[in-house]
Order: sequence, then C-alpha cells, then structure tokens
Amino acid sequence: MKKLKPYLLLIIFFALTLAGCKKIDVPNDTPTCIKKKIRKLLKEDCPSVKTVYQYSFQGQTVYSFSPQNCGADLTGEVVDDNCNTICWLGGISGNILCNGDTFYKATTNEKLIWQDN
Repeated sequence: MKKLKPYLLLIIFFALTLAGCKKIDVPNDTPTCIKKKIRKLLKEDCPSVKTVYQYSFQGQTVYSFSPQNCGADLTGEVVDDNCNTICWLGGISGNILCNGDTFYKATTNEKLIWQDN
C-alpha cells in the first residue's frame, strides 16, 4: 500500500474541518457565545432560531432569539452578552415580561444580528 503524501493529508484535514463549520453572517463585534448559540440551534431537527436581534435593555446589551414556526408554543430566549438567560418570551402564554418590564417597550437600539433565510 502506498503512503499518502503529507500535502494530501493536509488537504483532507482542512476539507473535513471546513465541512463541519457552517458560516453564519453576523457583525464582527458579535460575542463568540452568541455565534456558537446560533450554530448550535441550527443543528436541531427543527431549528429553534429564526432571527437574533440585539437590544439595549435595563442598562445592558441583550440578544433575543426568536424561534422558527416549528411549534405553536415555542419561546424566544433573551440572553446577555455572556449568553446568560435573562428571560423567555412568547410561548403558549404569550409572555411579554422580562425582569418585570414589558420587554419590547423597555428596549432601545434594536439591531438585526442574524436571520435564517
């Protein structure tokens, strides 16, 4: 059996590495944990993320993950820039409260970070 040449092994390695990564188009200053969270949610059978918005809320930057239309009672998670959960919105109850405030009335600086096509 012939030995594989080192450059061929390198090509195979990079091809396999790149095949496992899905590039998501987000602004450069988006926290790494937010990018990882989007990639993780996209791997689900019914991806539970349709859009990710950035807001200012209660003195901090937060990210709202809005779900796909895979189920009637899916909730959207709101996290801080370290991916700590702040609250869950929507669901079967239609929750709009987050830390005691009506979320969309208490937010400013809405910015679309990512959207599934």
